[in-house]
Amino acid sequence: MFNKIIKNKFSIFGVIFFFIIAFNYLSFNYFIKSFISLEKQENNKILSSLITYIDSRFNTIKITTKDYSYWDDTYEFIQNGNQEYIYENFRDTTTTLENINLNFMIFINSKNEIIHTQVTKDINIKDKNDFTKSIVDSIKDNQDISIIKYQNNYYYLVRSQILRSDLSGETKGYLYTGKKIQLEKFSNDYQSDVKFIDKVPSKIDATLKSKFIDKINVHFEYDKNILSNIISLNINNKNLVVLQFDNYREIYTQGKKQIVLFNATVSVFVLFLFFIFYFYIYYHQKLNKQLEQKIKDEIKKQKAQEEILIHQSRSAEIGEMINNIAHQWRQPLNNLSLTIQNISFTYQSGILTQEELDKTIDKSKMIIKTMSNTIDTFRDFFEPNKNKVLFKIEHSIDNTLEILSSTLRFHNIELIKEIIDDVEIYDFENEFSQVLLNIITNAKDALVSNKIEKPTIKITISKIFNNLIVKIKDNANGVDEEIIDKIFEPYFTTKGKDQGTGIGLYMSKIIIEKNMHGKIEVTNDKEGAVFRITLPITKE
Repeated sequence: MFNKIIKNKFSIFGVIFFFIIAFNYLSFNYFIKSFISLEKQENNKILSSLITYIDSRFNTIKITTKDYSYWDDTYEFIQNGNQEYIYENFRDTTTTLENINLNFMIFINSKNEIIHTQVTKDINIKDKNDFTKSIVDSIKDNQDISIIKYQNNYYYLVRSQILRSDLSGETKGYLYTGKKIQLEKFSNDYQSDVKFIDKVPSKIDATLKSKFIDKINVHFEYDKNILSNIISLNINNKNLVVLQFDNYREIYTQGKKQIVLFNATVSVFVLFLFFIFYFYIYYHQKLNKQLEQKIKDEIKKQKAQEEILIHQSRSAEIGEMINNIAHQWRQPLNNLSLTIQNISFTYQSGILTQEELDKTIDKSKMIIKTMSNTIDTFRDFFEPNKNKVLFKIEHSIDNTLEILSSTLRFHNIELIKEIIDDVEIYDFENEFSQVLLNIITNAKDALVSNKIEKPTIKITISKIFNNLIVKIKDNANGVDEEIIDKIFEPYFTTKGKDQGTGIGLYMSKIIIEKNMHGKIEVTNDKEGAVFRITLPITKE
């Protein structure tokens, strides 16, 4: 599956594209939350500063109002209505409302009658009586502060009881003071736009605390680059005013740019890595294809070489077979020759009878049948068979020894067979017999070549756990230690080019280890070479 994806470049580009899209989406949502959180923290700080700004204005006005309302001259002015108080305190050459940072001051007696209204010129009030009535009507009950709108202007409003400076005596009335709300300074300080609106927020996202205002509700409205705070100021469950504070989303905007830049950098880097990975895989696939082709060519050459070796091995086996047949037939042919000579002798002597002739013919037929059976035995032994069969190891050894019996007798070689465990396996019987034939023939050649006085070959069959062990041992003084590791190599022989091909033991190793999944090895003991064949015992 993976290889198919790698081979199809459109698929891998699709995977890269999907990965980049998924990464950008997840990383953007992950990091933007942090910037939004920072934006909220910064926005809340500015909101708190705005409320502190409003509270500070109320506090300043309240202090000034109490100073005048608890002044004995003010108390006396409410009682007797002496205009000298106004002349002394509010004429242009003395303290004015502008000096004490107020825009108006209204005096009301205990009967709720307006004693005096003082207004600065800059607020441009057309109807002072209407203005005064609006101010007085805006504060009810025990309310001390408020915000009032008059002629499109908004004013801080503070009310305080008029008492003596020592707070003795009855309340003579109320003093109303106020200041026009100007948010431009705050807007300039924070580079944000604060304005009054008539829209009351339907949803509350946050609540702020104030020293003078009972409840401050905030609703957030998000635009692309602007965070609008709709702020509702309430006293005694009455909405005084609604402010809109527009805060430029610098943190959010800069955060988005940083995230986009980061994602773009990572995406390009990942894309670069993917291209490197793709071309790395592509390059190695190309190398692998070339290597696979080389391996196929080498396997083809090796198979051709093996075919040649098998052909040469067969040729060598045929030569051995002819040699063994010659040994097997030598005695019968000699007997047959003597029988024929005996017929000629008795005939010439005149003593040949019909009975003697029949007996001689029967003996000749028996000899010929024996020779024919020898041919059948050799033919069955060397007949190729690529099918596995269930066979006993002793039976396979006996078949091999029957082929070599005459040759061994001819060279006076004693063969000892020791059956410790009579094992039955499921494998290639003919090929195993070929291996035995090669090893025993090599042992015979070594014994003859070294002119051993009492030549002996011993074959031992045993079982260790689930493995068959066949040992073939001779007393031909062993294999030279310098070449013992090379005897299973192709074309390696110690007999000379005229006497050996060097492929018998090589083919034996191929048969045992490649075809029969076993192991063949050779060692030396004090008498000679020991070939050890190990095969797994299988019954199916």
